[in-house]
Amino acid sequence: MATALKRAEQLQLEVVPKPGGFAADVYGFDIEDEALCASSALRERLFELIREHQVLAIRSPKRMTDEQQARFAKIFGTPHVFSASAKGEDDSFVQHIHGNPFSYWHQDIVDYATAPCQFTILHCLVNPVRVACDTVFVNNFALLRKLPDQVLSYLKSRTVFTQPSLLVGRDPVSERETLFYNFGNPYIALMRECFARGRGEEAQKVFPAEELEFLKAVDAVAGLVEQVERAEAAEEFFRMRCSEGDTVIWNNLTVGHRGGADKRALSDNRWMRRSLVLYGGELPDFYRRFGVLSNKNGAFKRRQAGY
Repeated sequence: MATALKRAEQLQLEVVPKPGGFAADVYGFDIEDEALCASSALRERLFELIREHQVLAIRSPKRMTDEQQARFAKIFGTPHVFSASAKGEDDSFVQHIHGNPFSYWHQDIVDYATAPCQFTILHCLVNPVRVACDTVFVNNFALLRKLPDQVLSYLKSRTVFTQPSLLVGRDPVSERETLFYNFGNPYIALMRECFARGRGEEAQKVFPAEELEFLKAVDAVAGLVEQVERAEAAEEFFRMRCSEGDTVIWNNLTVGHRGGADKRALSDNRWMRRSLVLYGGELPDFYRRFGVLSNKNGAFKRRQAGY
């Protein structure tokens, strides 16, 4: 045991940054080394790398078990429990995902409160090479730099939200201002379609003025994300192709992501295992401070149903 602990304290990881520094491949990590996973040296090094690169692809030919992934998730904070009936068993800290279902740009939420987690961990169990089952990422710091001043000022002026589709706040890990967004909401998709078809005057007759201003801001950010994806600049955009045994971890508050564009992946045998982690065991402070109302809010549900 003493030898294992000494090895953990002398941690050596090979880190290969992607061009531009956004995302990095990491080699030399052994999930089966329990002493390594429990060491402060590993935790400090991984946090340092996440602050620097935001997305880490830990390359390994070994599949994690549910237990090993739960142990890995605990390095970063408190794993979200996916099953309400579970009582902290390791398999309750993981969620199995088949196909490539999330094709819209978003950041992950924990399902009991529609609130953002701090870290997402995605472990690859099966990823067929014949289909482009990629996950693509956008650097939200780059989006903030491009966001028009008037849109950013408007978002900073908001203090209460009817749904968490677009927030601005401080990320506790990087200690920098960041964006949080989720563009999968059908209400938002409808509004973006109105703008795209030049039906702004019609929209003004249907939606309250405050919501219209908010959705214009959403449209501006969503448009920027799409521009970044088309340009594929290395410091702003990263496309991840995972192999069996690889694990991707990212700072969910500073990185947006979506599933790859190849629709065949929806029905193909892509199999991933996901964990969501709350930093310090709590929701991000900026989220709680802004007083976001849950998507379970009845009035908002009724509004969705009416459009």
